[in-house]
Amino acid sequence: MTKANAQYSFYIAQFAGSGTSWNPYQITSPLDLFNLDTIVSYSWGDSIRGKYFKLMNDIDMIGIPWKAIGYSSHNPKHFQGHFDGNYKVIRNLTCKNYGSTAGLFHSFVDGAIVKNLGIENCDMESYMGAGGLASNVQRGCKISNCYVTGSVKGGLGAGGLIGIASCADISNCYFSGNVSNTLNGTGAVGGLVGGFSGICMGSSEGGGNLYQTIISNCYVTGKVTAVGYNASVGGLVGGFIDGIIRNCVVALDSLTSDTTVTFINRIVGALYLPSYDPYYIGPILQNNYALNTMVVQNQSGNVPIVSHLDLVSGMSIPLDSLKKFSFYNNTFNNWHYSAPWSIQNPLGTWKICDEQDLPFLRYQGIICNYDITATAGIGGNISPSGTVSVVENTNQTFTFSANTCYEIDSLFIDGKYAPDSIATGSYTFENVTKNHTIEVCFKKIKYGSAFAKTTCENMPYILGNQILTKSGVYYDTLYALNGCDSIVELTLTINPTYFMSDTAIICEDESYNFNGNLLTTSGIYYDTLPTIHGCDSVFRLNLTVNPVPDTTIYFSDNMLIVSGLMGNQYQWYFNGTSIPDATKQVHTYTQNGVYYVIIINRYGCSSKSREIDITDVGVINYELRIKNYVIYPNPTDGKITINNEQLTIKNVEIYDVVGKKQQAECRKQNGEIIMDISHLANGLYFLKVDGKVVKVMKE
Repeated sequence: MTKANAQYSFYIAQFAGSGTSWNPYQITSPLDLFNLDTIVSYSWGDSIRGKYFKLMNDIDMIGIPWKAIGYSSHNPKHFQGHFDGNYKVIRNLTCKNYGSTAGLFHSFVDGAIVKNLGIENCDMESYMGAGGLASNVQRGCKISNCYVTGSVKGGLGAGGLIGIASCADISNCYFSGNVSNTLNGTGAVGGLVGGFSGICMGSSEGGGNLYQTIISNCYVTGKVTAVGYNASVGGLVGGFIDGIIRNCVVALDSLTSDTTVTFINRIVGALYLPSYDPYYIGPILQNNYALNTMVVQNQSGNVPIVSHLDLVSGMSIPLDSLKKFSFYNNTFNNWHYSAPWSIQNPLGTWKICDEQDLPFLRYQGIICNYDITATAGIGGNISPSGTVSVVENTNQTFTFSANTCYEIDSLFIDGKYAPDSIATGSYTFENVTKNHTIEVCFKKIKYGSAFAKTTCENMPYILGNQILTKSGVYYDTLYALNGCDSIVELTLTINPTYFMSDTAIICEDESYNFNGNLLTTSGIYYDTLPTIHGCDSVFRLNLTVNPVPDTTIYFSDNMLIVSGLMGNQYQWYFNGTSIPDATKQVHTYTQNGVYYVIIINRYGCSSKSREIDITDVGVINYELRIKNYVIYPNPTDGKITINNEQLTIKNVEIYDVVGKKQQAECRKQNGEIIMDISHLANGLYFLKVDGKVVKVMKE
């Protein structure tokens, strides 16, 4: 056995296991990690090609200097086996190789596989390549279900997970922390990978793009910072030459560069388009998202962003959406090119505490605690109350009850009315997988009665200390010593009342009928009239009684004398003829006959008609002769014939006893005039023929 083989046998013998898939070499301590570094760093790296290693427990590397597996200052070596993290964590890994690369591994090549590994609180620094897991990955390696937290500072290539990767398949990984190229100021820097390429240079298994080159279902949080010229700065990948970046999320707080001579954007900083590779398919971006509040700046300020799923900027999305289970599990709306993230299956890769934070790898064993906020209004209680923390997939029951004199009014679950649980007095949230709210409200029990009342608007209704003047529903509280007050409900209807007024004028020889009362004296009178609603209405009458003429009429020496007339305040009629001069108190009559005198004062009140009968004139043979006129028959039942003995008759008129002219039809026939008064009522009339008046009786 050669010396080298002996050394290899010595170091490999330090591991339990045989290096097969069913019995891998077991890593249980920092010493085992150093043994693996020794085997890879020397010429025995090829000896473990395809061998299996398995991390058996968490390892804390605090205070232990680290140089990266395969590191050598002269001839660094590559890991070519299978490393299963076994869902374990390496913590506090500090690697500061300023002259070479920094990472847990120096590099993976030729189909190496690393999976199910967590690296927490790492501190990586190198002037060359740097990554939390490895500085370099190439030639068909696969990295899956891994995560890194901490700080990575590199030079030629820096990424939170991998510094530089080519022909690699990276899936279901995330980085949370800070990445920068501040140690050198050149090269590509990205939140997950510094530079990513599908061009496999000098593969030991053949040249060209022989392997799938893809980053899928990965995300990053934290900050990415770049300094110096010629840098490519990306939220996920700094420089991208060939392959596919699909279904990834960049949720960085900031992405910044101190110069304008850089390529910078939220998903990929720079796209390179080589033409010399026959296997080149071009850089493909599909279904990638970026936090909408991410600060993206260079020396000039904010960098313009074009939001798009398939561009270097990615689709803008708010943080609240990135924290929701529904975002990662929605195939059609969010993940068009492939299946959604494996987040719903309890045996799947990812898990999320809904609405609390971004996803994490299920094997991390993080238990989600969800908050249920329970509140109760005045008049009752809920138990437990306040903000209650509930472990995921467990049940939580809340009970609620009303105080004395109260009852449950409503129950709201997550803001929605839930009446079905009110009667039971409890509600159970089953299999809790998100935050919830429960709110119960109470109301006072209404002891008491309801009644209706009707009154009139001039009669306000008193309810307790309330004076009510309008229709409506009113309440009054009757206080009780036990606190259970009674509520009186009144439905009040107030009907209107009316006030009406009128004026009337009569003469003193008349009376006014005021609701059955005959009034004969001037004054203001009131009467109450009931309405259909029982509210009496008041009617006011302003009555004026005017006097009738106070005159004396007598005859003396063929003259009619009227005494007591004053000025032009009177109008009087003599046999139906108005005396033009109203002030004249004497009228001469020149022949016997019957005379009528009516006096009307300024109020329109008239004296009774006074009939003066001269006995030597009467009705003879039913004919009445006035000079040459013959009038017959008299009395008449409707028609009067007037004959003037062949003289011309100029004017014929007929008046009633008060001197009012009446309408009558006259026609000439055989030299006579026939007047038709059949339409007039029976009684005494005055016929006036060419100014001469004669009394006519219609029967």
